Formats: sequence, structure tokens, C-alpha cells
Amino acid sequence: MKSVFESQMTVPFHMADPAGIVFFGHIFSMAHSEYEKWLTQAVGNWDKWFNNPEWIAPIKKTTADYLSPMKAGQNIKVKIFIKATTESSFTTFFEFYNSDVLCAQVEMLQVFCDKKTLKKIPIPTLATPLLRSR
Repeated sequence: MKSVFESQMTVPFHMADPAGIVFFGHIFSMAHSEYEKWLTQAVGNWDKWFNNPEWIAPIKKTTADYLSPMKAGQNIKVKIFIKATTESSFTTFFEFYNSDVLCAQVEMLQVFCDKKTLKKIPIPTLATPLLRSR
């Protein structure tokens, strides 16, 4: 897989448990925050994707693997990959690194749906170039 986006983030204090380690459920918030950065940069503005008048792309399934603790205040490198696409969905894969240590991986499957009917639709034109970059 080829990375389509890389960024840096600092683990916020509020995402840590009393031991200072990222609470397991917060990895999904961290992934989605980086996902928003990627899409905003890729399509030009937030509204084109997240407030699209014709379609939505809800998350159908997500998983995470935890490999090494991340702590509040650490600078984390995030890599985003497009792992798979179908006619109407795509799977995004995230890797979180502290220096060169892989700390966590997240996989997120999203399905494009008509905004009014909520029925599955083919991948919209706006998304096609983003998802072909794998």
C-alpha cells in the first residue's frame, strides 16, 4: 500500500487514562480527526465531503489493533492508506507511529449512500481520484 497522506499530531491530554496512556476507544477519534484533515486537503474544503448535498459516506465497520502504548503529549506520525475499494465503498487504513515504533492501526470501511434514501450508490465523482491513489 502506498501512503496517500501523512501528518503529525500531539496526543491530547484528555484522551489519556489516569496512567497517561491513550484510552483504547480514543484511537477512533484520533483516526477520524486525521481523516478529516486528509479529506479537507484533498477536496479543497470540508463542506464538499462532509456536507455534500447529494451523498453521505457513513462508517459501516471499524477495527483497531494496539501494538505499543501512546501517551499524552507524544508527537505521533499518522499515515493513511486506501486499502480497498468496491463499486460503492472504500476501506481506509491508518498507522500511528511514535518515532519509528508502530503503536496502533485502524481500519475503517465506509459506504456511499444517497443522502435522501440512504441507499447504497456508486462512488461519487468527487471521491474517485482520492480512492484511486492506492
